[in-house]
Amino acid sequence: MDEIQLHDILIANSDLIEEQLEFISKEVRIGSYRCDLLFKDRNGKQLYVEVKLKVDDRAVGQILRYAGLVNDENVRFMLAGLTFVHGLKEGLTKHGYEYREIQLTDREFSNTIKRPSLSRGESKFNSPDEVIASFSSSAIQMIARNIFNYVDQTLVTYYYISDGIMFVRKGRKHKFLSISTVGNRLLIHVPVKKRDEIFKLFQSNIKIYLPIDKRDKNQIDIKLDQIVSLESLIPLIQTAYEERE
Repeated sequence: MDEIQLHDILIANSDLIEEQLEFISKEVRIGSYRCDLLFKDRNGKQLYVEVKLKVDDRAVGQILRYAGLVNDENVRFMLAGLTFVHGLKEGLTKHGYEYREIQLTDREFSNTIKRPSLSRGESKFNSPDEVIASFSSSAIQMIARNIFNYVDQTLVTYYYISDGIMFVRKGRKHKFLSISTVGNRLLIHVPVKKRDEIFKLFQSNIKIYLPIDKRDKNQIDIKLDQIVSLESLIPLIQTAYEERE
């Protein structure tokens, strides 16, 4: 097992961490850093969880840094791992730091990631339906709905809500597809080194283009109103699903 697999288990089985948690997102940016998982607890507080197979002194430094950067008494921070280095749990308890030793033995885990019901960050959307309904025309809404249903029901993924619907393949770290309300676009995310190759492979069959912003160097864009059919997109979606880290 690697850490990404453990992330997926905890997302699908959040009660291993704490009862009545709602998953919000993974790889959540805090300053220039990223915390592994973000939940909402039963009291409405955000719970940031840093996950390690074996929790050590370095992990303690990470969670303390996150707490210092956020500096909000209504936000919680926790270390979670399969094992802890000797004496660390006792030290965490002594100083009042939250931790959870994850017990995987003799337990059946859900094979399906639970879909997050909460928005990420400052998003005005609370669900995929709200995102899709925000598109201006019924034609765009229909193609967005078809894409969402295909990815959600056919591929092994989970999603989060931001300025659109972002899909991440289970067991992978980064999103591979976004249905974005910014410019009414479908964003295909692929490895940077393979983007131009993938673009050339599909540009004769689909109206795709490369974004001008150099920060989007892993991205291929498609205007939703220029998509002829879902079927024309499936090979490109499958390629991103397979290739994205």
